[in-house]
Amino acid sequence: MRSSSSKPILYSAWFCPYAQRVWAGLHHFDVDFELIESLGSGMQPKYTKLPELLIANPQGLVPTLVYPNNSKDTIKCESIDILKDLYQERTPQKEEELSELYQEAKLWNQKVCSPYYRVLVKPDQAGRREGWKDMLAGLTAFSKLLQWEETGGETRTISFYDCKGNSQDDSKPSLVDFTVFPWIHRLCVIEVY
Repeated sequence: MRSSSSKPILYSAWFCPYAQRVWAGLHHFDVDFELIESLGSGMQPKYTKLPELLIANPQGLVPTLVYPNNSKDTIKCESIDILKDLYQERTPQKEEELSELYQEAKLWNQKVCSPYYRVLVKPDQAGRREGWKDMLAGLTAFSKLLQWEETGGETRTISFYDCKGNSQDDSKPSLVDFTVFPWIHRLCVIEVY
């Protein structure tokens, strides 16, 4: 579905970490966009999907980012790809560096985000424990690549991840950061599992 709007439309769901990756990236780069909550639960066992979402993306997946007036000849649905496009368009990063970060984002997605879902959806306790073990190993490895600095007392600031293990400017999160942080933010959800 192409909108007559002059700004991109993000079909989203407030609870979806994939959609939150894109939402955070769009805000970080000050992109003027329209947010449309696209999944509702109602009283049904499955989500109710907005007809507009199904027109834009027949699978009904979020995030779905629709560019206006054919300014891009595409509708994007893969969150890491959308983030890569944002970095490509809005940062001076070299293509080689961006490609390396893109591969790193996909790697950390597998190390942190995939095990997170195994904790949530595996029907057996052993499968959930294995997912937890893998997720904890991924988070531990990720946290070692972040740079922490004492600023007095117990206050800490973080320098964001880059694939060479170097710290970056505190105000500029990387593609990898946007990939992993929505799952870190959700760690409290898996307490019940």
